[in-house]
Amino acid sequence: MKKTLLVIVSLCVLAVPAVFAQAHVANMGAFNMVLADDFQHGNNYMYRYYPDELLNGHRITRGENYTLQITFTVSRDLEQALEVGLLDYGPPTHWRQLSWNDNRGVFLHKIENVRAGQVYTVTIPFTALDTAGGSRAAHNAIIFLTQGEGRRARNGGVMGPVTISFTQFVFTRL
Repeated sequence: MKKTLLVIVSLCVLAVPAVFAQAHVANMGAFNMVLADDFQHGNNYMYRYYPDELLNGHRITRGENYTLQITFTVSRDLEQALEVGLLDYGPPTHWRQLSWNDNRGVFLHKIENVRAGQVYTVTIPFTALDTAGGSRAAHNAIIFLTQGEGRRARNGGVMGPVTISFTQFVFTRL
């Protein structure tokens, strides 16, 4: 009886790390992303990134922590900082901020003074301030944007789209 109890307790102790180790790592490798002109709706260039492999159907939930490790270059100097955040881009809202809240003083993560020809390696921490509207990939997106000069109209940006070339892109749910 004591041996059986000891075996059961030992197995439970060994199983505890497996229960709590729910980190998910999405290594997206090397790829290019084009921040397209969005001067029709704002004064920026942006890209909403939400491949299925990013979270494998997991729903971003308030209080969860994430990190994004990226190494990249850009095709041209950015006029303003490169901004990054978690976004619910799924219906019905198509724009719900998940990791920043302007009213509460929590803003998009900014990478300042991004210039063409330079290599940047950055680790960005995120804490979800809200829960995504669903588990579809579009509900659990990462937004990349940069402000620019231009006028509100189709293709109104003065400098034009910018390509970000990633050599490392690792998104981790902690």
